Amino acid sequence: LGHPSESLDGLEAMVRISRAVSAEPPLNTHAFFEDPKAPAALLAGSRPAQIWGEVAARIQRPPLPAPGSHSYAVAVVDEQGGAVTGTHTIESLPFGTNGLFVGGVPLNNTGIQHPYSADSAYATPPGRYLIEPLSAVLAFEGDRLVLAGGTFSASLWPADFQMVSSLLDFDWTPERVALTPRFGGYGIDLTKLTADISVNVIDKRVRAEVVEAMKQRGVALSQAGYVDTGMLVMIKRDLRSGALTGFTPEALPEGRAAGY
Repeated sequence: LGHPSESLDGLEAMVRISRAVSAEPPLNTHAFFEDPKAPAALLAGSRPAQIWGEVAARIQRPPLPAPGSHSYAVAVVDEQGGAVTGTHTIESLPFGTNGLFVGGVPLNNTGIQHPYSADSAYATPPGRYLIEPLSAVLAFEGDRLVLAGGTFSASLWPADFQMVSSLLDFDWTPERVALTPRFGGYGIDLTKLTADISVNVIDKRVRAEVVEAMKQRGVALSQAGYVDTGMLVMIKRDLRSGALTGFTPEALPEGRAAGY
């Protein structure tokens, strides 16, 4: 279908896939993770095929609320090929700049997505653990690592999706991935801390005619107000040369790409 930065068909498919996966309630509930068969069934591959069938048929499903923002991610690959990636968030928009602490330790906090409500499938009753819906990506070809990455901010899932596809499907460099405009998650009103789940945001550098063309295809994109398309952290390995490449694009004061 072509890369979403260059093809309306590709952009429509990727946005629709992102929305469909974000609307999967089992993936973000205690019931899913506490059922030993559920994760195994997901990894078996039948559900992705069903999701693609719905995307191809343009079936719309109600999406889940958007997550918060203000976090960081780290990806490290050592000389021997060992790798680690992780994301930490305190969701400072709803909880303030310091987040939530227990015994002086900042919680990797996603509690805003799991309020205690007896009639909510996402509820976390007292004494239970919080589901961790954050991003950490390790990709392999056979037993050889090809990608270590992660994303933070309110658009971490769509950003991960586009990062992996651009690097692995299109063989882009991390620099090109980072500097190419992309779409993000749902529209967020920072003053009210509310999300408009009827639209996905898209980089303001994308031409207005692209946004209008997508609207005609039934995919609502917005460039108004706060546009968050995810903060990417990535390291890619060239399987032919073994060289590692990374890039820090987001003008983050504490972000950098460094190599041994």
